[in-house]
Amino acid sequence: MNARALRMYPPGVLDPRSYERRPPITPTAPTLAQMFLAAYADPVPAADVAQMRRERHEDLPAMSREELARERVRATLRDAFAPELETAWFRERRLKLDAYAQRRR
Repeated sequence: MNARALRMYPPGVLDPRSYERRPPITPTAPTLAQMFLAAYADPVPAADVAQMRRERHEDLPAMSREELARERVRATLRDAFAPELETAWFRERRLKLDAYAQRRR
């Protein structure tokens, strides 16, 4: 390396430790609660129209009985394995899902 060129940089810009070879960082596996939360996440209304409709529960009337049953199972699993991650929207969603399922019987 050119020592003169290195002196042109202010102190601390070129840190010799940053060039050391380090072991790769291994990502940690997600917990079961994180996986269920990802499988049945709260909607982001700013993302698109479908998410906005889901946030207002306007998607429920258009669901078939099978889709509604699958939705209830996913919500039940999230509630069972990630109860500490419950939100106000999720509580309301569970009530609406149960009400729509009861009406369709």
